[in-house]
Amino acid sequence: MNKKGLTWSTIVYAIIAVVVLIALIWIFQEQINQIFKSLMSIIKGTTAETEDLGNKIKGLAGK
Repeated sequence: MNKKGLTWSTIVYAIIAVVVLIALIWIFQEQINQIFKSLMSIIKGTTAETEDLGNKIKGLAGK
């Protein structure tokens, strides 16, 4: 067997893996969206708190 290039079985396995990955993403799309929204709300809250803290520090430094 020639080991220099990709064998057909490797190519077929790669295609199957991509199809399974796409299917799983499609099946769990709603859960993925909920997790994404939750993470974005956490990031927005943290950013707002950090901005508020920065403004307070600027206010203290200005005094």
